[in-house]
Amino acid sequence: KVYGLYDGQQFKEAIEGQPEKNIPGLKSIVENFSGSDAGEIARLYLANSYYNTGNVEEAEKQYGSCSVSAPQLKAAVESGLAACAEAKKKYEDAADHYKKAASADPTNPITAEYLQNAAKNYGLAGQKQNALELIKRLKKEFPQSSQARDAERYLTEFAS
Repeated sequence: KVYGLYDGQQFKEAIEGQPEKNIPGLKSIVENFSGSDAGEIARLYLANSYYNTGNVEEAEKQYGSCSVSAPQLKAAVESGLAACAEAKKKYEDAADHYKKAASADPTNPITAEYLQNAAKNYGLAGQKQNALELIKRLKKEFPQSSQARDAERYLTEFAS
């Protein structure tokens, strides 16, 4: 039931739950089921919820504690860590995490976006060569993606 709150973007309610409706919050689920698959997936949702409420510190803590095994979930955790680093203007860290997210599950449809975000953050960190390499990889591996169509703009920006 708590995922309905999350899907409805009621992130604070998803974190705390609605005891009057017998809906446990993600925080409670994580506390009670940490280490189980369900508990760790709840932790990922909890981290996302904290991020979406602007609590970047707590989001980063939860992403960092999240132990998932599925490649797509590992990519989501790395992406979350990247978003937290980006929010803190730690662009090199953000780029590194986005790059890990892209490598966690190469078949993930979001991989092109991860590569683009990694390149953008490397550019912001002043590492234009790393940014260029990722944009070239993006164009090669995902030529039909919308990110590949935007690649020329980045190539021009990072080449200068």
